[in-house]
Amino acid sequence: MAKIIDPYGSELVEDYEKIVNDFGLEVFKVDDFPKPNRIMKRGVVFAGRDMKMISKCIKEKKKFYVLTGLMPTGDKIHFGNKLVVENMRYFQEQGAEAFILIADLEAMAARGVSLEEGRKRAMDFHIPAYLALGLDPKSLRTSTNSSADSTPFSQNLARPFKISPSQACCAPSIAPANAFCSSGYSFRAL
Repeated sequence: MAKIIDPYGSELVEDYEKIVNDFGLEVFKVDDFPKPNRIMKRGVVFAGRDMKMISKCIKEKKKFYVLTGLMPTGDKIHFGNKLVVENMRYFQEQGAEAFILIADLEAMAARGVSLEEGRKRAMDFHIPAYLALGLDPKSLRTSTNSSADSTPFSQNLARPFKISPSQACCAPSIAPANAFCSSGYSFRAL
């Protein structure tokens, strides 16, 4: 039976090389990044797209961004969220602007959470939790996928953003050609 890699599964990956090849990724080389965080040093981050491009942007102090999404269906976060935030924070510290796309439409379709409730959970719990875990609110923007003109999160210093559907992907198989995607976040040079 074929293994499916998706956000809802927990199967143990046996062949990382196959994943790297199947998704068109580059192996993550910790030495290519200045002051790598502990997750990078321990090999938790193992691959991504355009790693060399992002490393070059960091070294040359060129603009790039990091993007993640969250589905606001509950009132808890888990260790996986912490790992994503820790890596996003690393890239913010290296000059990236961070974007969080709130998947309120997915929460409604997959879990029956109303758009209003999804937005409330995101703004009252998820985003403040991500900030408490270390994201820098000065270089953070948020938006819901149900609205091009999302409600500003200005009370918490994050700015709303508009991003096209082709830019707002985190799945390596559908990422833009110059985007880096890995474990729930993607990067793109600007």
